[in-house]
Amino acid sequence: MSGCASCKDLLVLSTDEDAMEDGNNAPVPDDLSLPCGCHFHWQCFLDSASDVAITLKCPSCGGYLPTNQAGPSTTNSVFPASQDVAIVTRYESEGGVQEDYNILPDVTEEAYLLTHPEFRPAHAFHSMCAEGNAEELLVIIADVDSPAADDDDDDEAGGLTVAQLLRYQDPLDDMKSPLHIAIEKNQAQVALLLLYMASGLPEDSFPGDALEVAKGLGLRRPTLASPEDDIRALKDANGRTAEEYAYQAGGPWIKFIEAGMFA
Repeated sequence: MSGCASCKDLLVLSTDEDAMEDGNNAPVPDDLSLPCGCHFHWQCFLDSASDVAITLKCPSCGGYLPTNQAGPSTTNSVFPASQDVAIVTRYESEGGVQEDYNILPDVTEEAYLLTHPEFRPAHAFHSMCAEGNAEELLVIIADVDSPAADDDDDDEAGGLTVAQLLRYQDPLDDMKSPLHIAIEKNQAQVALLLLYMASGLPEDSFPGDALEVAKGLGLRRPTLASPEDDIRALKDANGRTAEEYAYQAGGPWIKFIEAGMFA
């Protein structure tokens, strides 16, 4: 078995001690194969994300990685250039083999977060909005809101308040807010949670069951200094509000619109 081009270790995950005790010590693969032919552990490759995002070259052999010739780039304003670049890889892991996996978005995100670690909770929050994982959203909110977050040595949580987390707009994803993402991914429960915690929508506008759950969880309504602080006022990079996303999505979001929940 070949080794990682970065750390030289075998292309497997660290052996789990519990698995060894159970007699199941079969290696778990962790093999990212690049277009140049070099192999890395997933994390070892992402550790070089800052350089790769700019040069689009293999950190080991220096080979140019995109399958097209569009030039250094990503799909956002942080590392501007062509929006058509892709680094197509093959990744073998515990979950199986992923062929033709474009790793450039992961590289871009990691490069950005290596420079701005304080935004890691916000990126995790956006991911949970997309997945509809309301329980994990509340965990992230609680972590950011905890006094211990202010003393976080790596600044991953200490740089954000809950209000900033709820309103965070991702420069790597067209400046979408959590509410934009919830609507785009058809996550109505998440949208209601965000509206409750980050908008000036009157309480009597919420469905009774949603309001009961929110109060049961002890969720707080926001104190808005101005209408611009309302999550519904946020616009993406194309100047579109969450309400415009809802109009485009249609379906169940029409009821939200008719009830004035995005107005």
